[in-house]
Amino acid sequence: MDMLGPSLWDLWNTNNQMLSEDTVSCIAVEAISILEQLHFKGFVHGDVKPENFLLGLPGTPNEKKLYLIDLGLASKWRDSSSGRHVEYDQKPDVFRGIVRYASVNAHLGRTGSHRDDLESLAYTLVFLLKGKLPWQGYIGDNKGFLVCKIKMATSSDTLCCLCPPPFKKFLEMVTNMRFDEEPNYSKLISLFDGSIALNVSLRPIRTDVS
Repeated sequence: MDMLGPSLWDLWNTNNQMLSEDTVSCIAVEAISILEQLHFKGFVHGDVKPENFLLGLPGTPNEKKLYLIDLGLASKWRDSSSGRHVEYDQKPDVFRGIVRYASVNAHLGRTGSHRDDLESLAYTLVFLLKGKLPWQGYIGDNKGFLVCKIKMATSSDTLCCLCPPPFKKFLEMVTNMRFDEEPNYSKLISLFDGSIALNVSLRPIRTDVS
């Protein structure tokens, strides 16, 4: 495994637990690109969160490149033999991921697909920008159930309150995707392109996932 630098969680912590719109918009563009490449290979990550996006090692040419790590919960969205999208299924007692950033569908035990990685990314971006999500702070055996209820009841207006418009639009687009729908990655990226200031850059980002 390559030696890598701090995660986005570390970056967030060292910047007073809040990142600028420019920085998070840049992260959004590159994270979407990385997920596009992973999805192209037939897999969904299943555990998108700040801790799993790392920058390159400080002091090296790659220190501003973004890397996606930890494929321990990755699953196939495409059948290897037929090339078709896997069948929809739901197992309510099966949950994969981390409660804070998991998609609603993951909470409900539904088979993972493109939309789930992107929904988790939406929560990650809002967290990095605002420093907190409405469902944080719950503990106990029913934590997952309570968080799922709050996610389902929280509108995009509420979640993205005080966020720039692209973040709300991104959330709405990915949470309204069908199970087997292929995302329009270019359109999702274009939402954030206008928000990236010239003096903030994490690019180019490594988009090959192996």
